[in-house]
Amino acid sequence: MTNGDNSLYNDIRNIAIYVYANYDLLTDPTHGALFYHADYVNPKWKNMEKTAVIGRHIFYNRKDLKAI
Repeated sequence: MTNGDNSLYNDIRNIAIYVYANYDLLTDPTHGALFYHADYVNPKWKNMEKTAVIGRHIFYNRKDLKAI
């Protein structure tokens, strides 16, 4: 949609379109997490369940919610 000077924009746009069009085929690596933080912080969250660790980021969901 844009000229060659914006190839990065076009690449990102194409990825976004792919994700939107194929959402039901993709796997959520966070297992439905709604919250996350880096491993160097320590939030005082209550009622949270860890769902995944990706690199230095820890992902959580509320214990009373089920992953989608």
